[in-house]
Amino acid sequence: MRDNESIATSYFISPKWLLIIRIVLFLYVMFNFIAGAMLSGAAQYFRFFTNLNWAAISIYLLLVVFASLTHVLGDRMPIKLSYTSAPLLYDFMFVNVTCLSWIVSIVYWALLTQYLFSDIPTYYRVVSAGPHTLNWLGMMFELVFTKMTMEKWMVTLPLVSMFLYLFYVVVWKFAGWSYPYAFLDFMFSQWYLSLLGILGFAVFTVLVFFVNYLIIHLRDKSQRKKMLRVYDEFVEKA
Repeated sequence: MRDNESIATSYFISPKWLLIIRIVLFLYVMFNFIAGAMLSGAAQYFRFFTNLNWAAISIYLLLVVFASLTHVLGDRMPIKLSYTSAPLLYDFMFVNVTCLSWIVSIVYWALLTQYLFSDIPTYYRVVSAGPHTLNWLGMMFELVFTKMTMEKWMVTLPLVSMFLYLFYVVVWKFAGWSYPYAFLDFMFSQWYLSLLGILGFAVFTVLVFFVNYLIIHLRDKSQRKKMLRVYDEFVEKA
C-alpha cells in the first residue's frame, strides 16, 4: 500500500525520528550537491548520470521531508505536501532513487575504485563519496525504514529514466560536448559494444528493481508475522 502513512511512518522508528533523519540526510545531500557542482562547474557536473541521480535524491528527500512534516505537524503545517498530493511523482521518485543508487554504487566499486588511489585532492574525494557510495546507504534506509511498497509494473520507471538520460547525453553531444561515458558513443567503430552496454545496464536495472521488490516483501512479511504473534499472545492472555 502507498499512501500518506506509508511514506511518513516506519515499522521500526517513530515518525518524528524518521523526520529528523530525513532532514539530516537532505541537508547533507544538498551541501554535497552544491559543493560538487561548484568544484566541477555546473556544465561539467550535470553531464554525469551519477550526479543527476544525486540531484534526484535531493528532490526525493525534499518531497519526503514535506510528507513527514505534514504527518507530524498535521494542521500546524502551513504548506501540506504528502503522497496523495502527487502520488505519481512520489512513486516515480521512490522507485528511481532506490533502484538507480544501487547501479551507481556497484559500478563505482566494480570499475572506478582506481580513482580512489589517483592523485586527486582529499576534499574532492570527500565530496565524491556522497553521490558514489553514501547514496546507496541513504536510499536503503528509505527502502527498509518506511512502509512504501512497489508494484511489478513499476520496473518500467527506472528504465524510462535511463532512456531519458540517453536522449539527454545525445543533446549534450550535439551541443558540442563529448559523451560523459565512452560506451555511449555510437559513432566509434565498434558501435555494437555500445548497444550491448546499454542493454546490459537495462537488464541490470530490472534485476535491481526485483531485489528491492524482494526486500520490501520480506520487510512487510516479517512485520505481519510479528503482528500476528503479538495478537496471538494478547488472545492467550485474554
